[in-house]
Amino acid sequence: MLLSELTKRIAKSLKSQGLDVKDIGYKDLIDGQINFPIPACNIVITEAEGKLVNNVTYNWKTTVSMLLIVSFVGKAEKKGDFERMEICYNLIEKIQDYLILQDFGLDLQNRMIPKKFRNITSKKLAEAGFRLFNLEFWMSYNTDYFPPEQMSTGPLTGIDLSYWLEPNAGIPPTGDSTTAAILELA
Repeated sequence: MLLSELTKRIAKSLKSQGLDVKDIGYKDLIDGQINFPIPACNIVITEAEGKLVNNVTYNWKTTVSMLLIVSFVGKAEKKGDFERMEICYNLIEKIQDYLILQDFGLDLQNRMIPKKFRNITSKKLAEAGFRLFNLEFWMSYNTDYFPPEQMSTGPLTGIDLSYWLEPNAGIPPTGDSTTAAILELA
């Protein structure tokens, strides 16, 4: 629950600073058909590694990954690639400066720390006039685990998935979302 709350709070915080946070799909990144305002970003948790601290406590070092997409072709701008990349770097640094040491009101052991960023622009996206960056941050939090008889989470009987009823719906998706069990364990 902490991880999903963290991504929601990061998104809300970035939106308050004027950065559009979207659910960017891989289809958008492959075909270069961007149908939302730029710059925009997507926030996901890409990995977490647990380390036992004591009998019941694990410390989770977690990577928060942000896809940042920017328009590389300005309106009638006469700027070269060097100047355009400089603008991209400035935006990346502003995002890092804003997020560094934030805890978003959550009980974190280590607050957000920039880890790395890299340009992951595909040829198709570059031809369409966009640049895509992956910004990574790390943070950590502790979780206490107790014997099953002391936990009140209830039985795990299935996994649910929310999905859109219309396949290949545009961005943003249209139609109503529905939730269906995709895996029944009992």
